[in-house]
Amino acid sequence: MEKLVVIDGNFWLFSCYYATAAMGNLMVNKDGVPTNAVYGFANRLESLLKQKGYKKAECPNETKESKSYQDMINAVKKYQKEMDRNERK
Repeated sequence: MEKLVVIDGNFWLFSCYYATAAMGNLMVNKDGVPTNAVYGFANRLESLLKQKGYKKAECPNETKESKSYQDMINAVKKYQKEMDRNERK
């Protein structure tokens, strides 16, 4: 069975950009557009696929307005309430 990894693409792009830009290494293409995020994302993805043996990767594009995002937030809130109740006992 092939392995699948799910990636938080927004976080990866954000962290890859600032991990390199913060150290003064601002990479740009011939038009002056920063490419740090794309370069870092591609390197990180390649490394993950090679080292861990994953054959497939998915980057869901969820927004705060999407139903699956709201379902996740509701599940987290429910879990937090249960944890609070257990702490009071």
